[in-house]
Amino acid sequence: MADLAREVLPADDAGTWLVILHLASALYAAKNPAAAADRLAPVAARARQVLGPVDPLALVAALNLARYLGEGGHPSAAAKHLAELRAAVAAALPTSDARLSEVRFDLAHWLAAAGEHQAAATEYRALYADYCQTYGPDAPATVRLYELINQATSEG
Repeated sequence: MADLAREVLPADDAGTWLVILHLASALYAAKNPAAAADRLAPVAARARQVLGPVDPLALVAALNLARYLGEGGHPSAAAKHLAELRAAVAAALPTSDARLSEVRFDLAHWLAAAGEHQAAATEYRALYADYCQTYGPDAPATVRLYELINQATSEG
């Protein structure tokens, strides 16, 4: 399917990228996250380069790639990918933006999964402070972050 899309559509066409994004999603759904990551990696990199890191297609591709890497047994690679993405997204968005929060949350999650509990706790703490300011300390998402901070700290 991806090869057919490349034959019919230009390489830098959003349609091609969407076909590959959906193919990777199907591979992931079929319990093959490693193949999904392999298929999606070049598209995620190219979409970010061409469209910018906060473009919806580029951001979905990047977040999905991190998930596929992490669930494919490479949480450190997922965290590294998200750290790079966070830097690019943070340069374009305010800290209160939900898209940046999602990247930061996923980064902390994969750091914890990689056994980097102190780094995960640091990420969760920074996000917690922003959530307290934006949503309040009693909001469910803020309370969940507090729990994740305690979990990462106790495991570290």
